[in-house]
Amino acid sequence: MMRLISRMIGRHQLLIQPFYPFLLRYLQSHEKDKIGEIFAMIIESCHDMVPPEEIKPILEKIISNFITEYCNNKHITIGLNAIREILTRMPLALDESQIEYLVAFRNFRNSSVVNATKSLINYFRDVCPQLLPKKFRGRFTKDDGDNRKEDFVFGRSKLNYDIDGIDLLAKHLGYEDGKSLTINRVLTDEDFKTIKKLKIKEALKHVVKDK
Repeated sequence: MMRLISRMIGRHQLLIQPFYPFLLRYLQSHEKDKIGEIFAMIIESCHDMVPPEEIKPILEKIISNFITEYCNNKHITIGLNAIREILTRMPLALDESQIEYLVAFRNFRNSSVVNATKSLINYFRDVCPQLLPKKFRGRFTKDDGDNRKEDFVFGRSKLNYDIDGIDLLAKHLGYEDGKSLTINRVLTDEDFKTIKKLKIKEALKHVVKDK
């Protein structure tokens, strides 16, 4: 029943605030054998319309019970991956001190924990590098208008007035700009795959230039 409720909350972006304190009671150290299922329910019930204050106690409990140097390496890895998945749905769920604590596991003695931490660091590099300590921001990471720390406000939505990468596709197909392309043809799934490839190539060009 709880799994069904969590899926309904996430899929339909429902606000059932008592559900999160109810999940909190299952995040006990003696429940670690079932923690994968509990984490799955937490992740599924998160979405960007849930106030960050509702999920913060859960994250604090995950960190204190599963992500410390005294915990099993497997549990640390699962905990880090679960927090990353929660953040993809709720980017404001952690404060900067918690982020600093988690990314410090980058130098942990276990490779699985290190890889999970790297994935978390890469998430912040893409979404908002300013939230990371400076030494973890990466040589080629740049702040731009889409990932400023000041723009991370609960309830604020970014409006897109165009298709991201449409100008790259227009240039690739010989059109003057993205507007002329969309006027003359309907984009297909293959076009969107091409946009994705062109964006990757463009990103690699910037990396080469920075070197």
